[in-house]
Amino acid sequence: MTAVPLSTMSAPAGAATEDRHVVLSAPRPGTIVELAPGSQLSVRFRRRLGVSRWHVAELPPHVLTLAASDHEFQFLVFGSDASSEAGTAQLRFERRHPARDMAHEVCELVVIPLSEGGVRTAKTGSRRSA
Repeated sequence: MTAVPLSTMSAPAGAATEDRHVVLSAPRPGTIVELAPGSQLSVRFRRRLGVSRWHVAELPPHVLTLAASDHEFQFLVFGSDASSEAGTAQLRFERRHPARDMAHEVCELVVIPLSEGGVRTAKTGSRRSA
């Protein structure tokens, strides 16, 4: 599957881009996002009825959480050195009911830092759920 520049994606795909700020709305599990260091990534999930909320369950070492609510998250992406590139780049979200320990929905995104001036792209992978 080839990568598609975010700036050319249509609005229904759920991605919008500004200079160094990428917004993903209701992302599909397996989406791959490539960002230049210093870029911001916002992830927004649809509001749902009930008390279940989204939580960040796994964060790559090159991503810093700036803000989080029950359905919106904002991150800052840093560059990575060779040692962290060998590790995980997955940003994992889990939707959980506050009274239960089990996640009933999972969304994993792959966040890849590019060299300065790199092109931001996104592509979707296979749909997975827990």
